[in-house]
Amino acid sequence: MRVTVVDRRAISIVFVVCLVCQLTIVSSSRRCWGRQADNGWIGKRVVPKIPNFRLAFAGKYVESSDDHQVYKVQGVKDEWLELVSSDALGWCRASDVVDVEHALAFFSDAIRANPKDPNPYLLRANVYRDVQNNLDFALADYNEAIRIAPDRPLAINGRGIVWMMKQDYHKAITDFGDAIRIAPADAHFYSNRGLAYRDKGEIDNAIEDFNKAIHLDSKNVSIYLRRAFAKTSKHDYDGAIADYSEMIRLKPTNSAFSCRGKLKMLKKEYVKAIADFDSAIRQTPSWSPLHLKRATLEMLLGGKQTMASAWKAFSLEGGQSPNCVEAALIGHFGARRLGKKDEAQRFLVAAKAKCDKSRWPYPCVGYLLKEINEKELLAAATDDIKMMKARCCLGLDLELKGRNADAIDHFLWVKEHGMSSHDQDYALMVPDDSYVIAIAELDRINGEKKK
Repeated sequence: MRVTVVDRRAISIVFVVCLVCQLTIVSSSRRCWGRQADNGWIGKRVVPKIPNFRLAFAGKYVESSDDHQVYKVQGVKDEWLELVSSDALGWCRASDVVDVEHALAFFSDAIRANPKDPNPYLLRANVYRDVQNNLDFALADYNEAIRIAPDRPLAINGRGIVWMMKQDYHKAITDFGDAIRIAPADAHFYSNRGLAYRDKGEIDNAIEDFNKAIHLDSKNVSIYLRRAFAKTSKHDYDGAIADYSEMIRLKPTNSAFSCRGKLKMLKKEYVKAIADFDSAIRQTPSWSPLHLKRATLEMLLGGKQTMASAWKAFSLEGGQSPNCVEAALIGHFGARRLGKKDEAQRFLVAAKAKCDKSRWPYPCVGYLLKEINEKELLAAATDDIKMMKARCCLGLDLELKGRNADAIDHFLWVKEHGMSSHDQDYALMVPDDSYVIAIAELDRINGEKKK
């Protein structure tokens, strides 16, 4: 199995949310610095003017795992700027960065002034790659930087990332290997090669590189995250949970709790999973997917909190979001399980009023409102992910009507197809929640048979 290119999407999702945990500290630091005129910097996107760029915070350098160094300015104090990126937050001198609108011209001027200096080529390549997504121009600049200074690993590493973005994993692995030979003590290069191996499907090689990277930098949470993804793809859930637990020990963020909670769902440790999602919710109470996961777990346990969590998730989502419908469906089935028919109906009516009827999985709401029949619902499920959700919906409906034999057929279909189908949790390499629900309901029905 393969994760998205350079797992940029995955890492971004995880670490963008991680930054919420630092906002209280940041606001305190701003009070200490005092209010300053922003001189037009606030809100601008900037890139470094120098290689080996690092932010500082509270007198220490901030470690960043993201090769894509594009920052947003959110604070100013004299000649200092407060920057935030996908996984880092701190301060730098304004003279060390340039706004993205003028970056290409700035580095092009530097190249014309001194065409034998590799640094402007390296930095312009980063802009082509990270700001403009012009991979061919980036590749040309990395090549020139390497030609001028073949013993500098940053340009080789940058070119390796371009090869990954082009999905040429063999060349990426070669470049990262060259960077490692030049700088064998740099954990970052091992981590990147591990990522290339993982995306290529060589999971054991990936884990070996992640192990080496962690040996060199045991406090870098992003490496544990990458290794956890790799272990999850091998269904080594205990190993992945151990990595998330170490992430939580080092930096207790909502995303680490959330990822660990999802794996505990797969291990049928529903109460422990709820505890993890509660921890995540305490850090980011307005992130609706956390409330949706909690509602799903409460529904599986027959808990009275199902409706409250589902309404919370529903209220936080826009009508265009699939999670808007998902929350209504979970709330509906949770209310029915508790015998609250009126509440169950209110979820469907609210979904009909708010959610986009042209988007999946609204047909599931239409089925429950008797606007379409079972055959029409299955016909609307045009791929395996949609079919899983449709059959999960049908299975729950039939089970709650006492038609367990018919429900089992739908749940078994989801069970058989679930491990090879991924939806919003593709980056994490875990099945869609429909699979978790189907497994839990099959256990419930089989348990009732034994009584």
